[in-house]
Amino acid sequence: MRSSLLLVLVALLGAAGVILAAVGAHLPGLADDPLRYRSWQSASLIHLVHVPVLLLLALQDRSGWRAPAWAMLAGVLAFSGSIYAAGLVGQARPGPIAPIGGMLLIGSWLWLAVAGWRASARG
Repeated sequence: MRSSLLLVLVALLGAAGVILAAVGAHLPGLADDPLRYRSWQSASLIHLVHVPVLLLLALQDRSGWRAPAWAMLAGVLAFSGSIYAAGLVGQARPGPIAPIGGMLLIGSWLWLAVAGWRASARG
């Protein structure tokens, strides 16, 4: 059974990614601060790169791929979300949540590798 809630959240994550990329392009003062602007662009890149992967995972029937997908979703929200929040309040560097989000993203990719390995071993 596909994860309908995950699918809905991924669709909203995709819409938010496009909106936030546009906000970053037009937010007054953001482009004037190169470090803040690069941070925002990195957040947008990580955000939008993971949306198609999450969409594919949400459409899968393999239950072993749901937990890594949820971890990946949490990683995107923590990593990109903390960078967006820092940019909106005028800070050039995000707080301690961004590295936690990054570790969740790395972990979710490794978790997917293990899930794929196990699925291929089962045949």
